[in-house]
Amino acid sequence: MNARRPLFELEAVRFHHGDRPAVDGIDMVIASGRWYGILGPNGSGKTTLLDLLVRHRRPQSGTIRFDGRDMASISRKELAKTIALVPQGFDIRFPFSVRDIVSMGRYPYASRFGGMDAEEKRFVEEILVETGLETFADRPVTDLSGGERQRVVFARALAQDTPVLLLDEATSNLDIHQCIHLMNRVRARVEQGGRTVLAAIQDISLAAMYCDALIVLQQGKVAAFGDTADVLTPELLEDVFHVRAAIDRTPEGFRVAFDRRLPT
Repeated sequence: MNARRPLFELEAVRFHHGDRPAVDGIDMVIASGRWYGILGPNGSGKTTLLDLLVRHRRPQSGTIRFDGRDMASISRKELAKTIALVPQGFDIRFPFSVRDIVSMGRYPYASRFGGMDAEEKRFVEEILVETGLETFADRPVTDLSGGERQRVVFARALAQDTPVLLLDEATSNLDIHQCIHLMNRVRARVEQGGRTVLAAIQDISLAAMYCDALIVLQQGKVAAFGDTADVLTPELLEDVFHVRAAIDRTPEGFRVAFDRRLPT
């Protein structure tokens, strides 16, 4: 897919949890080759939007097109070769090894009766090294800490090697070193490989550091959508998050400094 062309097209997309609108009439076009941060208070619809984009849920009304096609017409296997998701949590109770879990990212490419060939196995080993998991690749995932498990599921998504990567608060359990390391790896894929990333992020400073554009949700609606430099303003943070902040542009991106005094 070429960079900067319409990738996801959403028209009047709605999804309700019971009588509560989680995504309420969203219209937007998401271009390829950019990193979009999805911001919003708890319950604003961030996870639901990602679930709709990966087709874990289907719109109750409205349409979503992916690369010009109605998402409902795309097979699960084809989607798995195109879109990878790093979810918020990773709950597994069977003691697969770390290598086994990361190798699962290659399953969409495997033949029906065949396993991974030497090239596939070598690719998995490269991902293990890239994500710093090679030293405990043979350990059962059930023996790992929450942060280590999150790195494993992150590595599984990178092993899937898709043009589109969705992150649902994917770094929330990581220490700051691992968080920045993995975010840098994703950023390199956007800049050097033309990948598209959509990431629900709670940390506004992290979003300001890495994202080209922001989608800000409030009660299931789009409160703001556009380039990070245009969207991220003190006024928006006060209106949507009810916090005061100063925002400075630096050579590395943006610096957000929060005021501990909340607006009255």
